Amino acid sequence: MVLNQALVLRDISMQVRERFPTLETLIAAGLLTKSELNKLRKIDDVYSQYWTPIQWVHANLYKALEEGKIKSDKILDTMMKEVQKFRDGISSLLRYDWVPIPLVYAQVIFLAVRLYFIICLVSRQFIVPEHTKHKDRVDLWIPYTTILQFIVYMGWMEVAEALMNPLGDDDDDLECNYVIDKNLITGLTLVEQSQKDLPDLVKDDFWDSKFIVPLYGLNAADRSVHPLQGSASLVNLVKNMQTITMIPNRAQLPDLSEEELQALTKFVEVEDHNLHEGAKNVHKRHVDPDNALKRMKILSSCMNNPQTLSAPGSKRASMNGDYLKISLNNDIENGKR
Repeated sequence: MVLNQALVLRDISMQVRERFPTLETLIAAGLLTKSELNKLRKIDDVYSQYWTPIQWVHANLYKALEEGKIKSDKILDTMMKEVQKFRDGISSLLRYDWVPIPLVYAQVIFLAVRLYFIICLVSRQFIVPEHTKHKDRVDLWIPYTTILQFIVYMGWMEVAEALMNPLGDDDDDLECNYVIDKNLITGLTLVEQSQKDLPDLVKDDFWDSKFIVPLYGLNAADRSVHPLQGSASLVNLVKNMQTITMIPNRAQLPDLSEEELQALTKFVEVEDHNLHEGAKNVHKRHVDPDNALKRMKILSSCMNNPQTLSAPGSKRASMNGDYLKISLNNDIENGKR
């Protein structure tokens, strides 16, 4: 798969082309063998040469299934889909290079912008008419608007020029060579090393924990974390209601008899729901995260400096941080109530 990537990138990226000017350089880099090179050269169609390594991957996967190295057809199907995703990505990249932005379009835009500022340079100059009484006076001013337009338009032009060929060899272009190196190193490392030295399975720190509380650095804990939940999840539409009546849609009501309507009508009690929502709101009002974080910072400072804990004349400090722990727990308990 890395060979397939290198074959495509060396034909659409100058930085990869300079690295692999010939197919023999792929052999020296360890991405290709002599026998594979001979098979590729027997294929006349250049486009088919790109995808021949993918066919080799498919053949090796089927061979691994027959030899029992792949245990089931489901695993084979999953692996084939991942290879196909990789091939589709490389194919899309090749098509983008095949149908580039028309050169005339870029030339017209560049010419129009530069011509506009040439006209501005002439048209926005100070002109002394013939009927002016005081011709010796010159109205000097700074063209702020023109300067701002020049900075913005020319800045956009520079960005557009960089985006026209993102696979080039400029400093701002994509690092295609690094992508090839990363895929090669990562793939070989996962296959050859990760399976040989597996860590022992042990119980983690959250084993049998009722509440799993991820930890943050003291400075990182100051940042708010917004949970992944819907924007309407906090809206309580039944706050002042006792029951909810559930009935069929009005489009189906004319087709139902009185007995069917009575059987399909349901009443839902919402008292427990409102009590639960009210308890959550009380907890949020009584627990102040900012105040609790301040006490945790004081506690951390005291634990890191034992001299502060045993400072004379301080009743709270002499308790080795117990007061801070109790105070923090009291806030949580008050919130639960």
